[in-house]
Amino acid sequence: MNTENEREVRAWLGTALDEFTPGPLPFETVVKRGKGMRVKRRLIAVAAVTAVAALGVPFVVHQFGAGESAPVVSSHYYVTDNPPGPGSARGLIASGTLNGKHWQAVGQFAPGMGCGFSFQTSQGSTCVQGQVGGGDPATVILTMGQVSVGSVRGDVAYLHLLLTNGRTLTVHPVPVFGGRYARYFAFAVPTSAAVTKVVAYSSDQHELGYAIPFTALGSVETVRWLHRGETVPPRATYRIGSGAVAGQGWAVDAYVGPWGVCLGLPRSGGGGCYPSLSHWLGKTRPVKQAFSAAALGNSVVTALVVAGDVDHVVVQQPNGHTSVRAVPAGGARFCVFVTGQDEHASWAAYSASGAILAHGTVLGSSSVTSLG
Repeated sequence: MNTENEREVRAWLGTALDEFTPGPLPFETVVKRGKGMRVKRRLIAVAAVTAVAALGVPFVVHQFGAGESAPVVSSHYYVTDNPPGPGSARGLIASGTLNGKHWQAVGQFAPGMGCGFSFQTSQGSTCVQGQVGGGDPATVILTMGQVSVGSVRGDVAYLHLLLTNGRTLTVHPVPVFGGRYARYFAFAVPTSAAVTKVVAYSSDQHELGYAIPFTALGSVETVRWLHRGETVPPRATYRIGSGAVAGQGWAVDAYVGPWGVCLGLPRSGGGGCYPSLSHWLGKTRPVKQAFSAAALGNSVVTALVVAGDVDHVVVQQPNGHTSVRAVPAGGARFCVFVTGQDEHASWAAYSASGAILAHGTVLGSSSVTSLG
């Protein structure tokens, strides 16, 4: 898997739903918030969708200076993390305690479930289609309640997790699926914000890199890996889209920081993270769909990353159309809009002079057709 493919798989895994109800989904997704279970949702058509507010300039929701840090959580907690030992149950990745309560994470093959790998913890279960990782030292794949599971690169021997209680948690990856597959690790924390730094080491104790995880939406996202001495970008949160559907408000924020750029619905936790968005775009690809997430129970919020020459996007739905201006934030530009579930929606990106630069449809993870 090359780096770009890995990023797109990570984005796919980062796409989230705001509530858990059964039913098929028109595009594959893995939930990474709350219980973190992989579920399918039947998208219910909405009769009418109100127009999206056309934003020209984003406003900063939160901003931290170079010498500041994000708010910390309580330090009154105690966690342990143990790799499987002799006599452990088959598939055990790790187990331990969180404030005296036992937790564990187990992995197994799951071809009969329509996916490749299944993960179960004391707080939920989920399955994924394939492996993620290979480029970065470590990748946290999913968070189920207070338990997170991830995989490591082949040269990583162990991880150090720096916690807000002042302790360092050592995490050991294990070949739970055998030598042909990536090794997996698991850990439990009282809240995602308890993890302030993840450091990867080789077997000779050489530091391979570190990540400042994104934790604002309820999961631990190790998206961008840094090296010692590398400049850490400051943190800021921008409101890049907002509006109302049937009298209910929605909003999408762009969280910029040492993790890269994360897009999310602050009220529901859905979203996706990327180390960078600029590498997606080029002369032949002026628009890329960043994520789509169910919101308000009967609508879908979509965020497009657009090139600098895109002035606005016109979204066409059966009940009409709306125009959304491009919003700059965190070194990228976005167009965010809401559409009805199960409704065929298309869009076209225009320059300031009115020239069509790209067009595509909303549903699916490969929704962009460039006119290049």
